[in-house]
Amino acid sequence: MTASEADAIAAAVLGEFDKLPSKRKPPIRGNGIHEWVPLSGIVARGGNTASYTCISLATGMKCLPASKVPHANGLILHDWHAEILAIRAFNHFVLEECRNLAMGRLNASEYLRVRSAEEIAQTSSDGWWSGQPFAWREDVSLHMYCSEAPCGDASMELIMAAQEDSTPWEVPLDHGTSSSSPAEGGS
Repeated sequence: MTASEADAIAAAVLGEFDKLPSKRKPPIRGNGIHEWVPLSGIVARGGNTASYTCISLATGMKCLPASKVPHANGLILHDWHAEILAIRAFNHFVLEECRNLAMGRLNASEYLRVRSAEEIAQTSSDGWWSGQPFAWREDVSLHMYCSEAPCGDASMELIMAAQEDSTPWEVPLDHGTSSSSPAEGGS
């Protein structure tokens, strides 16, 4: 990917964000300083246009503490980091595109297509059945923009690359007790 392509992807997300009403954006503090919140979006290219189109975007930066999850009764969103919300919105977009295609609107999607009966009946070379009724159009590419590196495992490559020596640590094995460390295969 070239720098100009990366800039076009960022511009697609930032352009859609700029169109949002001010009540959907971080406020300006009393001292005139803009509050800042991470922004993520998913962009598609292809279909009927060669330009980049933002198909989902979200802001967010929090995660419900694990101690609160049992009390939420499934009514509270656990992770509302921007990248997670953008992926959730993207999943909704894809499901709506599939629904439109399933309802017989064969040209309803710029990005997805109905697979032929032959494609659905095929078994892949590794033996997996590939019977999904929909597929991405061949000319569609998907890209994700994040205004900052995602949290957790998704940011580990950045952390490792910034270290002088990024060799993984050796985890000492305690032969007297069972393993409880995730690095040792425990929970």
